[in-house]
Amino acid sequence: VDDAPTTKSKNVLALQYLTNQAAFLGGYLDAATTKTGVVATYGGMNFPSVAMYMSGFVAGVRYYDKVNKAKVKVLGFKPGKGVCTLSSCPGTGSFVGNFTDQTAGKTLTTGFFSQGADLVFPVAGSVGLGSVAAAKQAGSGHYVTWVDSNGCVSDPTDCKYYNATVAKGVTASVKAAILAGAAGTFKGGTYYGTLKNGGTALEINSAKLTPALKKMLATLTAGIESGKISVNPNVYPATPA
Repeated sequence: VDDAPTTKSKNVLALQYLTNQAAFLGGYLDAATTKTGVVATYGGMNFPSVAMYMSGFVAGVRYYDKVNKAKVKVLGFKPGKGVCTLSSCPGTGSFVGNFTDQTAGKTLTTGFFSQGADLVFPVAGSVGLGSVAAAKQAGSGHYVTWVDSNGCVSDPTDCKYYNATVAKGVTASVKAAILAGAAGTFKGGTYYGTLKNGGTALEINSAKLTPALKKMLATLTAGIESGKISVNPNVYPATPA
């Protein structure tokens, strides 16, 4: 899961996830719901699988700016040249250096809030709970977009602080692989989780989702699935700093 073997084998299936697809939707949602015009993201460590979330998030914000003639800014990640893949995702930004230091997550998020952000997308495992603590401390109007598994399910007491979750469909893909093995239909290779096959998704917890925004997100999902909408942030204009 989240890795690919260097040697291919017919009895090994690598489960990988193109999370920039759902992160694009998360970026668009945050851009559409921010009250300050500033959002932010940060990662645990600068791995391609982490940066892919951040890259997709920035793409979603930039797309929102383009189609709505807006100027929502993103703090925490600047995409590099080239295309983000699971083996290489160019870009620079804010990374804690681990996936456990919640104090660092809170400090970093508080810094983003002081720069005007009201929505933060941590791609950092339990470090992100520090972002939730920062949102609580900052008071009304500050939220977190969670990652991997639904924040309202894993942390129900803090559900009101989660704007949405950019989810990874690990359970469904692992189950499918196991059932294929049991049925004798298992094939080695690589599974890529996408919006289309349920390998990644945007799970929205916010009551701020208007019918128009819900319709737009459905349109974006269809566009990404068909390839008509790119999740590469470099194809959209960057908001001036």
